[in-house]
Order: sequence, then structure tokens, then C-alpha cells
Amino acid sequence: MIKPKWLFHSGDDRHWALPTLSDSGWRKVSTRFGEGQELSGWQGISWFRLWVQVDTALTQNALGLRINHDGASEIYVDGKYRGGFGKVGRSKAETQIMRAPFEVVSIELGDTKPHLIAIRYANFGHIFPNFIGFQTWIGDYKRLHDFKQREQSLFEYMWLCTAAQLALALLHLFLFLFYPKQKLNLYYVIFSVLFAGSGMAVSGDEITNNPMIQWWWEHIFWICGVLGTISAWHLLYAVGHTPTPRWKVIFAAFFLLVYFIKKVIFMDSAPYNDGFNWLFLLILMDGLWALTGAIRRGQPHIWLVGVGMILIILLYFFVGADVFFLWSSRAERCLAMNIGLLSFPVLFSIYLALDFARTNQDLTLRLAEVENLSIKALAQEAEKLELITHQAEKLEKTVIDRTAQVQRQADQLQELDQIKSRFFINLTHEFRTPLTLILGPAKQILAKSKNPEILAHTGTIERNADKLLQLINQLLDLSKLEAGKMELKNTSAELVSMIRRNILLFQSLAEQKDIKLTFTSGLETLWLSIDQTKLESILYNLLSNAIKFTEPGGYIAVELNIKGDHFDLLITDTGIGIPEHQIPYIFDRFYQVDASDTRTQEGSGIGLAITKELTELMGGELFINSIAGQGTEIQVHLPIKEASATNKVLPSSQTAVTISRSETMANTVKDSDLPLVLVIEDNDELRHFIGSVIAANYNVIDAPNGEEGLALGLARIPDLVITDLMMPVMNGYEVCAGLKANEKTSHIPVVILTAKADTDSRIAGLETKADAYLSKPFDQRELLASIANLISLRRKLQEKYNKGNIWLTEQNAMPSMEQIFLDKIRQAVEQNLDDELYSVDQLGDDIGLSRTQLHRKLKGLTGQGPGELIRVVRLQKAYQLLKNKTGTIAEVAYMVGFGNPNSFSTSFSKYFGFAPSEAINN
Repeated sequence: MIKPKWLFHSGDDRHWALPTLSDSGWRKVSTRFGEGQELSGWQGISWFRLWVQVDTALTQNALGLRINHDGASEIYVDGKYRGGFGKVGRSKAETQIMRAPFEVVSIELGDTKPHLIAIRYANFGHIFPNFIGFQTWIGDYKRLHDFKQREQSLFEYMWLCTAAQLALALLHLFLFLFYPKQKLNLYYVIFSVLFAGSGMAVSGDEITNNPMIQWWWEHIFWICGVLGTISAWHLLYAVGHTPTPRWKVIFAAFFLLVYFIKKVIFMDSAPYNDGFNWLFLLILMDGLWALTGAIRRGQPHIWLVGVGMILIILLYFFVGADVFFLWSSRAERCLAMNIGLLSFPVLFSIYLALDFARTNQDLTLRLAEVENLSIKALAQEAEKLELITHQAEKLEKTVIDRTAQVQRQADQLQELDQIKSRFFINLTHEFRTPLTLILGPAKQILAKSKNPEILAHTGTIERNADKLLQLINQLLDLSKLEAGKMELKNTSAELVSMIRRNILLFQSLAEQKDIKLTFTSGLETLWLSIDQTKLESILYNLLSNAIKFTEPGGYIAVELNIKGDHFDLLITDTGIGIPEHQIPYIFDRFYQVDASDTRTQEGSGIGLAITKELTELMGGELFINSIAGQGTEIQVHLPIKEASATNKVLPSSQTAVTISRSETMANTVKDSDLPLVLVIEDNDELRHFIGSVIAANYNVIDAPNGEEGLALGLARIPDLVITDLMMPVMNGYEVCAGLKANEKTSHIPVVILTAKADTDSRIAGLETKADAYLSKPFDQRELLASIANLISLRRKLQEKYNKGNIWLTEQNAMPSMEQIFLDKIRQAVEQNLDDELYSVDQLGDDIGLSRTQLHRKLKGLTGQGPGELIRVVRLQKAYQLLKNKTGTIAEVAYMVGFGNPNSFSTSFSKYFGFAPSEAINN
């Protein structure tokens, strides 16, 4: 093969391919050049010419020209186009670059005259900065062609070796998945995949005709090489059960990182003189040294792994890196390297198989011991079983005798009726226990899981379990009604406000479905004696049905009218209506208007049945008028039983109905000992209603939107916050996140109250660290119980942190944000420790809080006031100083800010339970 000097001319003119053109002014150049070595005048496209003359012996043989480049070329012989690679253009956009790793262009020269070979070459983009130009070889076509075809086949065979490595890796991956405790399988998988990746990169680098893909293969090769070295080192330590010294990890990571940056980021192409071979040898020799420790300890068969790794090191130096230049063909060398690398997986698999066999033998011995113990245990159990059987026979005989006696005494019809009723009630009660066990774990999964598929399925479980629990409760009510055990519990109540309050609970749900919900009454107030719970149940069922069957854009109207000694509650909607022939049956238990499998609305068929029976129990009647496709009108006709004058007092849940916005925003505190609750709700009536529900037991302040609520919370530091979700300016999620992210208010429990009750919305609320999430319409008892539980939990945490001053002595006992806040306070006090006059006001200034904010934050967090906290920090510091014998008792007293040593001794003894002198002696 010939590697001649070419003539070079910058620019582009197709006439330069003609042999008649004189090239006397052209320069002789080397066609291989890179950045910093560009040919004079090179601007991305140029022409190269070469005059070739053969002797008589070669005129009968075809010559071949092979070209290697990362650009685009056109090859001309005596002015005629003979081939090329890529598309030559006069700009980067017009040029299509290409490699020709195994292509040979045929050149036929039939005489001994000089012939011109001209190459038009373009390379505007530098995929590899050190290779902008091109390389050429001219020689016998058959020899060139056969050589490149053989090399191509060898590189393609490398994929078989890589596939074998990956197959073994896959096998060990399954072994790890089946037995995760054996992590050696996982470490081997990582090692094998990385070394297989190196082999794939070598083969891909050689056979691709796309320079950009070649660039990626080179990156993959160096990445796999560096990471593969680390994985091999770790594997050797792991298989020998030898802990890796930290300094070695840092040393290896540092040098491998430097090499990684050099090879992968800066793409330094210097192959063998950059020290990696010696670093590779050093790291793996260290791993082999750790392995020899395991061999000395007598670890069975571990020498197989050592032999396999030694083979890899020898293969790398003598074959892969070819440090001593023993191989003439790169393809043969790479193929030999890949075949040789299979030795380690085979030896490693043999080692694991032998280790598994040894473990299995040990396990067999243990199982034999367990079997002997089991035989003894079975003998003991047999004795116990015999005794239990004897007692069971006696008990069974007693039960049979007593059952027969009861059956003879009871009437058959009454017995059947009792059995039916008892079975019905017991069955529904038994359903509640598994449902509770379903709902509990479901809610825990929803609170902790991050997997969208798990959340979706668990949300479905929770929603349907809630529906089933509601259905069971209704069945229990039906059983009570049927047995005649449902009793009225009449109390004095103001009917208008009670109905309005219950309608408000559905307001957000109606707005969510774009349904207009209104209430009108002919009276402002109506006092009577009535069972509020049953009337609310009637209203709840009717409004739920109305909203369920009313399409978006419709309306629902509720009217209260007085007619003599009765009052009428009229509920009108624009829903889908009921066909006339089905109206007589809708109050029958379990009846469905649409009982087909394709009905659009779900239902159990017992809601209206309970409503009708409750109405009749209260001495009233229920009427319905409906037209299919137009809407439904339901009238509840109930008697008026006047309440006595002495009992006309609002229930505790209604005492704050008249609280106005100006009064609540004035932050009037009726009892400083009651917890302070902030209510944030954009609906004025609902905000006042929530305030009225909790006003009997809490001080209440409120805000009409999230922005004002967040500002009020930061200013007043309440004990608990109740916030709506969908509000103008700032929604409930943002309010919760703002409160939890601020060190002033991070400890405050937050309850999100909204009509968006789907699982995703609940999870989004909990992810913002909300402490409770209640859906509208809400149950007043559930709201009050949630508030009481959250405040009680906060107080228990206060007692825990205050007991023994855990907040000061145990740094990790509290959440991180609260601990950071208390650390700031402790540091501020310690910086002014010797200042006897250091006050609460100065402490508040140092940490950026007012005196009131500081007091409420600390009381809510630890149960201690700022003054008491300063004293505790001083005494704890004094104890440390006395224990370390830093000074006398008087000196320490002055050092921690006590102006009088006697006062210090008294406070110290009272706090610790022993005198300062005992702290010194201990």
C-alpha cells in the first residue's frame, strides 16, 4: 500500500479535477491534520490532487483507493467521477458527512502513463478536533478489499461475545431478584454490563459510517471503562467480605474522576501515554490484595474469582491495551479481548455455584435440627389437642342441651323473625369491622405512597369502602325502623338557621358542578321542638339526590313555608326527573328507577326509603311530583311542635352565628386560656357558620382569602388554622405551604376544608403538610373532633418536648425547622449569656419576632414562655461550666447572667434537684 504526499489548493472549482489543468502552483501537504494544524487557506472545502504512474506489471491489476475521513468526499480519476462518501457542499448546511471504514474505491489504470487522482473534500464541522482532514491508502484492490471485509467480519463477531456477557449478566440479575440478600449477583451484573458496554463501543466505533455516532461510541467506551474499573474493584472487596477503607475510595474516585473528565468531557485521544493503564493496574491489584485476605481466612473457592480477575488484567495489558504492541490487526486484538473476557464470568459463576452448594448443605443440616425440634413440639401439641378435644366434647354437649331447651320454649314464627332480625343486624355490624380495617390501611397508603398507580387503586378502594360504610349505616337505620327501636329525641331548635346551615354544607359541592343552590323562607326564625338529627338526615338525603341527578348549569331551590300547624320543606330541582309509572315505587327499599347495567348514576335504593320512614316516624308525610327530563319536586310535610319559652336558647354550635367580619377581624379574645383558631374562607356565610360551630370552645379570627389569612396567621400565631381550598388571590395549598415553610408558624396544625374530595386533591393537600383534609359537606362533629385531636396532639408534643427540656438536650428530638428555630433562640441567649439585663424584648429583636409572636410561638412549640426559656438555657450552660470546673459557683453565676450567687444557687437547686456544689464534685 502507498501513502503518498498530495497537492493541495484551497477553494472549490470543478475544473481542478481535469488532468489538463496545471497544478504547478499547488503545495505538497499531508492530508491528515487537526485544529491548530490546518492547512494554509483551509476554509472547510478544498481540492487535493495526486499523480500516479504504475509500471508494466501493475497495468493488468485493478488498484484500490481507501479513504478515511469525518467529512465528505468526491473522487475523480483523470477528470472522471469514480466514487465518494457523503455529500460535498459549500457550507456546513449543504454538506453531509460520512465515514467509509470498510469501503475501497476501484481504480483501473491500463497503461504506464501518469494518471491524475483528484479529491474534492469538505469538513466544516469538527466532530473530532484532531481529525479534520483525511487519510488515504492506494494498493492492490483485491488485497485491500479482502482485508477490510475480514476486519468487518471480526468486529461483527464481537457482538456475539457481548451478547454472551449480557446473557450471563441477565442470569445473575434474575438470581439477585429471586434472592436479594446475595448482593454479589448485583455487583457482578453491574461489572459485566459495563465491560460488555466497552466491547459494544469498540465494535460500534469501528463499523459505523456516521462520525457523530462514532463520537458517541467513544464516549460510551471511556465511560464504561472508568466505571467498569470502579465496579471491578468494588466487586473484589465485596466477594472477599472486606470493608473498603475510606481513603482508598477517595483516592480512586479522585483519579478516576480526573481521567473521566479528561477522556469523556475533553475527549483527549492520547491512548496509552496518559497513565490510565497504570491506574487501572494499581486499583485492581489493590482489589486482588484484598481478595488474598479472604483466601488467607480460608474462604472456600474464593481463589477462582482471583484467577478470573488476573486473567482480565493480563488480557487488558497484553491484548486490549496492547501495551507491548504484540498485535498487527486491531480487529483480531479486539475480538480476542472480548472472547478472553468471558473467562471471568465463567469462573465467577462456578464460585457462586460452589458457594450456593455449600450454603445449601449447611441449610440441610439446620433443617434436620429444626425437624427434630418440630417432632418434639408436635408431640406436645398432640397432648394439648387431646385435652382440648375432651373439653370441647363436654362443652358441645352442654350447648346442645341448652339449645334444645330454648327451641322448645320459643314459638316457631317468633323464632324465625328473631333469627332474621338478629342475623341482619349482626351481619351489618360485622361488615363495619373489615371495612374499618380496609379504610385504615388505605388511608395510610394514600398518605405515604408516591406511586401514581398505587394511589389511583387505593383511592378507588377508599371511596368505595366509604360508600359501603354509608350503605351499612343506612341498613342499620332501616333495621332499627323495622324493629320499632328508632326513637325521637326532640330538642328546641331554630328551624330556619338549621336548614340554612345544612344547605351551606352543600354550597361548594353545588358550585363545583355549576349548579345554583338557593334557600328561601317566609319567616326569619321558627322555634320548635324537633329531632334535629333525623331532620338533617332527611335534608341530607334529598339534597344529595338532587345534586346527583342535576346536570351542570341547572338549579336546586329549597323553600320553607308555614301552613297552619304544619310546615312544608319543598325541594325543587331541574334534574333528569322520574318516569310517571315508576314514581309509586321509588320509596320502596332497594328500588332503582334505572336498574339496567348501563345506568349513569349509582345508588343503593335505600336513601329515599329511609327518608320516607323517618318522615313518617316524625308524624309527617312525603310527596313527590316529577316529570322525566324536566325535574323533580319533593315536599316534606311535618307537624309544628312549639318549643317552650324557657328552652329557646341557641345550641352551643350556633352561639356565634351573629359574629360579624368586623368583630372577628378585630381579634377579640373572649378567654385568653382558650386556643386561638384562624378560619380562612371566601364565602362569608360559610366562614361565619364555621366560626359559629367552634366558637363555644375556641377563640376565633377569620380572613376572606388566602393572602389575608396567611398575613393574619403570621401576625397572630394561632393554635390551629382551618382553610378552604379554592379561594381568590391565594388557594389553600399555598396558604398551608406558606405557613409550614415559615419558622414562625411551621408548628401550627392546618385543616383543609373543601368540596374537592377526590384522592389526588387529598394527596396534594397532605403533600403540602396539611394535618387534616375534610370534604364538604362536612360533619360538624368530625370537624370539632379533628380540631380537638390536633390541638390535643400539639399539647402532648409540648409536654414531651418540655419534659426534661428535650428541646434543649436532645438535638434530634424535634422536626428540623422547629429545631433550627430553637437553635437560633439558644444561640441568641448564649451570645448574651453574661448580660444580666438580657430581656424577652431583646431576644425577640435578635430573631426578628415581636414579643407577642415570640411568646405564642414558644408556647405552641414547647409550652414554655420566653422568660422561662432564657432561664433554662442559662442554668443548662451553668451546669456544663460547673461540671467542667470552669470556675467557682459565684464565677459561673456571673458568667451565665445571674447578678446574685445566692439567687443562682436557689434557682439551680430548684431546677436540677441538687446544689451547684454537687455538680462540681460529680
